[in-house]
Amino acid sequence: MILNPLILLSAQAYVFVAIFKVQMENYSLYLVSGLLPWMFFSQTLEMTSSAYVNQGSLLRAFNLKPMTITLSQVIDNALNSLIAIFLVFSIHFIIFHKSLEFELSILSRFTLGFIPWILTVITVSFIVGVLHVSYRDTKFVASFFLQVGFYLTPILYPSNYVPTQMAWLLKLNPIYVLIRPMQVRSENLPTLIWLEEYLLAWGLFIVIALISWVIWKKEQNNFYAKI
Repeated sequence: MILNPLILLSAQAYVFVAIFKVQMENYSLYLVSGLLPWMFFSQTLEMTSSAYVNQGSLLRAFNLKPMTITLSQVIDNALNSLIAIFLVFSIHFIIFHKSLEFELSILSRFTLGFIPWILTVITVSFIVGVLHVSYRDTKFVASFFLQVGFYLTPILYPSNYVPTQMAWLLKLNPIYVLIRPMQVRSENLPTLIWLEEYLLAWGLFIVIALISWVIWKKEQNNFYAKI
């Protein structure tokens, strides 16, 4: 489980640095801090999207809240992802001998940025799972948009590679808004810029949480009858 992202990251870093000649300070850390959270998101959504349907008998038998299923799967996946993330960070610091101040700065920012990220993953997984009970194609629609979102979000490539005339579209990309506070860029990224991005991520999470509450209120009356 932990070796898979390490191998993938090594291959991605080689391709984009050696072949596509991506010129960016700390590109390997940028890749790690964006790609591993993304993998956690996509894998979790794949695991949870049909969980309520698959475990419907369990939910009915014990009258469990559906969020219980989501939380158990998200937390298990998050622990594996965090171990892989911090392992990669540690290896990078040992190899490249970054300053302790830089190490603590990016680890603290990443950890804080991961909080609204994981809460959003839980909420989106809940939304998709609930909707999949009533609309059985929801899982496949979510998977499609997830793949599209991956390529539209600066994860493998720096955001300054996006043409200037199209840069404003990034602000409309919810994945970009949420993942940005975790991404390692330069050693001297101003705190105010990071704080603005961090607050935007929290604001977007609150909006998504409100949407999930509305959807649950609409679907809860017939939820257990449909699973």
